[in-house]
Amino acid sequence: MVENRKSQNRIVGFGTSGFDLPDLAAHRDEVVQNFVNEAKRLISLGAEVIIPMGISQCPVHINPKWLQEQLGVPVVEGFGAPIRMAALLASLGLKQSRVRWPKSAGGSK
Repeated sequence: MVENRKSQNRIVGFGTSGFDLPDLAAHRDEVVQNFVNEAKRLISLGAEVIIPMGISQCPVHINPKWLQEQLGVPVVEGFGAPIRMAALLASLGLKQSRVRWPKSAGGSK
């Protein structure tokens, strides 16, 4: 995904909470502490924003506002942010780029 979007030079690194999806709820406190520790490690390496992958940890088990307060950097969670971005673009009357996303030949006219 990072290579597809040519974002390698914008990423400091990746972290993990150390738990698989089925185990998150049973180990919530450890998940939160590990997540915070990993985020702080990334910030110490130069990260200016934390973007959790998926929604299982943040915002489901970790409140993004609380996390942002703990870390002192923006936290862009993957559930609300895309919805707000879509709403922003729609409110501006913008549509997807036909340069990047051309209409398909079989689509309706």
